[in-house]
Amino acid sequence: MDERPTKPTEPALECRDGDCDAILTVVGGDGTMRLLAPLASNFKAVTFLGRGTANVLSFEFGLRRNPVYLAKHWDSFVTHQHRAGLAGQQPFLMMWSAGIDAATLKNTTQRLKNRLGKAAFAWSGLKTWFTYTFPTIEIITDHGSFQGTWAVVSRIRRYGGNFAIHPHPPKGLEVLVYQRSGKWASLAMFWALIRGRTGHKNGFVRISCSHVRLAYPHGSVPNQLDGDAINECVEHIELAPYSVLFLAPP
Repeated sequence: MDERPTKPTEPALECRDGDCDAILTVVGGDGTMRLLAPLASNFKAVTFLGRGTANVLSFEFGLRRNPVYLAKHWDSFVTHQHRAGLAGQQPFLMMWSAGIDAATLKNTTQRLKNRLGKAAFAWSGLKTWFTYTFPTIEIITDHGSFQGTWAVVSRIRRYGGNFAIHPHPPKGLEVLVYQRSGKWASLAMFWALIRGRTGHKNGFVRISCSHVRLAYPHGSVPNQLDGDAINECVEHIELAPYSVLFLAPP
C-alpha cells in the first residue's frame, strides 16, 4: 500500500478554506495524517485509523487499528487538541529528526515496508549502520547551543512506535540531542530510546522550547518528518499557528 495521500475527496476540499462542522476520518499512515494536517485543522474533529507501518499517532492517542472498535466506541471518545509544528514550511504532528534514523528511512522503500512490515526498518537500519558517518547537527535554542550526531524535536511523547522517549506530552517543542558519536554509541542510543532512558548519563540533552534553529557544520544530514524521509536540511522549527482536534479515548 502506498502511504502517500491521494487527492482529498470533494467534501474534504469544501472545508479547506474555513471552519467545518464535520468530523474528518483519515485512513492511512502517519505521513498521510501529516500532509493533511493543515486541512484537518479546519474540521470540528479528526479521527485517525492507522494503516501505515509504525502508526505512532495511534499509540499516542490510544486509537486501535480496528474500524469495528472505532465504530463501537465512537460515542465515548473526546477531543484532544494537538498543536502542529512547522519544520521550515512543512507541517508535522509527531516529530522532526536528523541522523541515522532519517538515513534509515531514506533507505527503506515502500516495497520493502509492504513485504516486511516493521522488520523493514531493522533490515535497512543494519545496512545503514555499516556506512553511516555520523555528521554533526547543531541545535540552537534560547537555552543555548547543543551539538550531537542525532536530534529529535517532538510534539508527542512516543517515537518509532510505542516507545515513550519523553516523560510527559510536550507543551511546546521537546528537543532531545544525542551527543555521543560512532557506530557502537549509536547502538547504545537506540537501546536507551527503546527503554526510555534518555537522561544525561546516557548521552542525551533535553531542552523544552518554542522554536529551534538548526545548523549542519560538516555538511548535509538526513532529515525526516513523522516517519518519512525529506529531501532537505531543515533550518528552523516552530509551533504552527493551528491545531488538530483528534477524536480519541479519554
